Amino acid sequence: MTMTIVRVVVAALAALLLIFGLQAMVAGTPGAWFFVVMGVVGLAGVAFERMRYRSDAHERTTRRGLDLGRGADDEPPGDPFVKTAEEFIDPTTRQRTRVYVNPATGERRYHAER
Repeated sequence: MTMTIVRVVVAALAALLLIFGLQAMVAGTPGAWFFVVMGVVGLAGVAFERMRYRSDAHERTTRRGLDLGRGADDEPPGDPFVKTAEEFIDPTTRQRTRVYVNPATGERRYHAER
């Protein structure tokens, strides 16, 4: 919920920068291109961030967005996911958690190690 509000605020500010920059360009104000570029970058950032990370539906179905890999047999993610050297202690469960990554897409999965 909070991240949605942040996205809306960032998108609104970026749109305002873009509009302001375009108006300034029409008026012939030097340096107006800076506002146009910042507005476009802000809007693109909001749009591409949503595509890069997991969806809200996935976030709601997993605990805090972490797919801990707990299946019926509690096996780590299989092919195409590859085990990485990255591991950490999950602050909520206090369990050592290993990171797995799909090299083709960059998707990350997390599995609590026993």
